[in-house]
Amino acid sequence: MDSDENSGGLFFGHVDADEDFSGPPIPIAATAAATGAANGAATGGPSCGAAGVAKRQEVLLPEQATLIRESYARIEQDRKQHALIMYLTIFDICPEAKPLFSMVRDSKEPAPVNPRLEAHASLAFTMMCEAFSKWDDPDQVAKATPFFKALGGRHLNYGIDGEDFPIFRTGFMKALQRAFGEEWIFRTGFMKALQRAFGEEWFGDLEGAWCAAFDILESMASSGMAEKGGKKVIPPAALEILEKQQQQL
Repeated sequence: MDSDENSGGLFFGHVDADEDFSGPPIPIAATAAATGAANGAATGGPSCGAAGVAKRQEVLLPEQATLIRESYARIEQDRKQHALIMYLTIFDICPEAKPLFSMVRDSKEPAPVNPRLEAHASLAFTMMCEAFSKWDDPDQVAKATPFFKALGGRHLNYGIDGEDFPIFRTGFMKALQRAFGEEWIFRTGFMKALQRAFGEEWFGDLEGAWCAAFDILESMASSGMAEKGGKKVIPPAALEILEKQQQQL
């Protein structure tokens, strides 16, 4: 794996060391974010976040962290496959995101068989899952916060801002849904009925546990973006591709 993939953005893309971010910001994800949110709702996707839970948790409940640890242990051996599904889902929802990834932009390999994308996706997926499993401990949340805030701030320079989180959330949840199969669908349906009955005091379901962890992550990254001004800039190499695509429409 290239060094820039180790040190760059883990969610959506990373930046080459010689790239200049003087290009103008352009909105590529406003409609795609809405599409991603709608996609999640239409396919039985996550109902957490702003649309589902009025108040986000600052830490996970012990039972939530236990669910994450136990469920991740069962799918960890196939994490590369699940991670790739996460990114392919993002590209399916928002094709405009592809040029933001140098490992995709600079490669002739199709995304499903791109080894650099697979390595990048696996790193991101593993990092999130392992972090989530510890977030019932306030000290672990506090320890992780500066890292994810800084990561969120850096993503503004990758052409990513808060509008893009619904897309990434949908990709992540779709990967988990495929990993757990019928168990995810059946258990989630049953637990959602209980969740509606008990309201905000119900946080015991599998999907809800992963959603709550993603909410905490999103809060950290969004805070970092806000501290950096919240204004994203498309990398010039990606901007050139996007402009050519617009001209062909």
